[in-house]
Amino acid sequence: RGGGGGGGGGDGGTPKTRHYTFRAIAGVSMGGIGSGFTGATHPEAFDLVAPLGGAFDVAYMLHYVQDEVLSGFCRYEDYLALLEEAAGDTEVLNDPARIAACKQLGQPTQRFEHGGREYNDWWFDDNGGTFDRSAYLNLFEDLTLALGNPGYYNPESPQRPPGMTGSETCEKPLVIRGLDHGGTAPLYNAEYNPEGRFDVISFCDGEEPIEVCEKTGEVVDLCRAPDAETFCGDNGPVVSVGKAEKARYPEIYDQEKGRYDPCRPHTQVARMALAVDYDGDGVRDYGEPIVNNGRERFRDVGSDGCANEEEDGQGGCGGGAYDPATRPDPNGDDYDWETQPLGTEGNWRWDEGEPFDDFGLDGVAGTGDYGEGNGTFDRSPNYDYFLAHDPRSNYLAWDEETFSRVDFYFEGGIRDIFNFGVSSANAFGALAARRGDAAWYLDFASLPRTDGTPAGGDFDFQDVDFSAMPGAALLLYGDPDASPAQIEDGDGAHVGTVKQALDRFNVLFSWISSRWPDGDYAPEDYGSVSEHTRVESFWSESLQSMRSYAIALPPGYFEPANANKRYPVVYFLHGYGQAPEGMLATQLVLAGYMAEGLIQKMIIVFVDGRCCFVDAEGHRDCDEPPGKVFGPEWTRECNKGSFYVNRRGRTGEDTTPYMDSIFDLIAHVESKYRTKPPADLPRAPERP
Repeated sequence: RGGGGGGGGGDGGTPKTRHYTFRAIAGVSMGGIGSGFTGATHPEAFDLVAPLGGAFDVAYMLHYVQDEVLSGFCRYEDYLALLEEAAGDTEVLNDPARIAACKQLGQPTQRFEHGGREYNDWWFDDNGGTFDRSAYLNLFEDLTLALGNPGYYNPESPQRPPGMTGSETCEKPLVIRGLDHGGTAPLYNAEYNPEGRFDVISFCDGEEPIEVCEKTGEVVDLCRAPDAETFCGDNGPVVSVGKAEKARYPEIYDQEKGRYDPCRPHTQVARMALAVDYDGDGVRDYGEPIVNNGRERFRDVGSDGCANEEEDGQGGCGGGAYDPATRPDPNGDDYDWETQPLGTEGNWRWDEGEPFDDFGLDGVAGTGDYGEGNGTFDRSPNYDYFLAHDPRSNYLAWDEETFSRVDFYFEGGIRDIFNFGVSSANAFGALAARRGDAAWYLDFASLPRTDGTPAGGDFDFQDVDFSAMPGAALLLYGDPDASPAQIEDGDGAHVGTVKQALDRFNVLFSWISSRWPDGDYAPEDYGSVSEHTRVESFWSESLQSMRSYAIALPPGYFEPANANKRYPVVYFLHGYGQAPEGMLATQLVLAGYMAEGLIQKMIIVFVDGRCCFVDAEGHRDCDEPPGKVFGPEWTRECNKGSFYVNRRGRTGEDTTPYMDSIFDLIAHVESKYRTKPPADLPRAPERP
């Protein structure tokens, strides 16, 4: 168990009261992001905010993407040297060995953080989905459709990089000509095109087939042969390695998935990024870098304006106090989510007092781009839209009354593919800084037990003393000492092992149950599943359409004796690529716990996180019950998920208020079902 403390207790033996809405918002993965965003921006609507595997700390996550996921490229001067040395041999930029000699890699900075590796070799995992290069691109496209593109500013589109129209193909990419190729309006970038000499292009990427020669198990290398059959020759036949072949080729499957193959054609347009085309061939080669012009460049040295080496130990920059062994942070301003969450040095965000280059978003002086020379630190408006939803930023701005009313449960895996556990920890740090009752726990067995025995051993959620958990809690699940076999089984991963996945839901709903007073724990016969679970639709004024949702009613809801009973409601947001009805299976377990009195009875509403369909005339249809098929005249607004935010869209005119529709759903549920009304009651559990 990590640091924590008491607070919020009664006065003179009288329990402190609290205003309850009897609503909780929770979610998993994409739904964790959505519930974290919704709870952070609408704290008045909920008592409890519980993002599972998706408390999206914006500064950390954008740092992780920019400095690790988009790393692995050389410095500008290295590219110039390579081009001069190559003397017209453009293949030098498509040779991984040549690029490896000069590439710069981002390094993990946080406990439990795995590196994003590099752009050409993304971290791959199939726990909870198959997250290969194509899946990454789809996810990035949907995220930028939802919140805008934090890496660029384009006045014509919040999602597309400058110059892109959406008509780009692999055969006909966008080409922004550099000065060396006759361009008059090049796209500058401080890191990779500071002189504007080179073309900047749209490009294609995506997961391509992994093939091996069956007799030798050698991976097909099309840099050495024109096709797979020629490469394998007598060592064939050629085997395509997918998930079905994982058991046969485990190392190849895990290592090759997520890698960019420099010698295969790529067929998926990357609609949210641009690359520098140093050799001018109109194709992104292996070594050609991705442009990121999302904010002005700054030194993340803290609001004192100087790095540790320059600090004087009194808040100034006179130097003389730094010692790497005995006094590494003389002014005490280093950021650390656990020990110093209000620190400003190394927190990945610009703070007042930090020096910055007022050169605009491209980082190059004299180009006259967005923000240059205005005397203020500038970010892309899309970056700012991300920050407007940021849990950490919002928590630090809340007043004390809000903090005293809302409770939080964050969690994530220590081996999550997207580092969502680390992201959750950084968001949690802001909570811990603002309220005394906060603690974090490493794996399930460290949660407090009802019998007071030390943490450890086999975990059973029924042994947990949830009343002993503070109002802000973080659980990082996974065993730091897990064996390779346990890790392969999913320990600490995006979903986790089968047991961890069950424990995650059991702990979540048990924690929610413990936070609401005056609950109904009476044993009850459950009755039929079909009677208590259903998929329905409601009119969303925000969307101007019917909208689907699923609902699970508690045991005894329809019993005449319970006709006057009212219940609290959990609004649960599903994950990326899922549907609300797919979450109803969880009710089979939870309803049993309610019927036995292990958790209090509650209504669970599963919110639809899929994007709506639109037609050519702009009509929108958001009602997608099971079995409904849309005709070819309808197009879904995204690939696999809305992220539950008010969508920015491709043009800025095709916005969709998905977050607003959640509150339309709340109003509908409260008008149709027996939900518990708001009340001022003693806290539950009463805090010491």
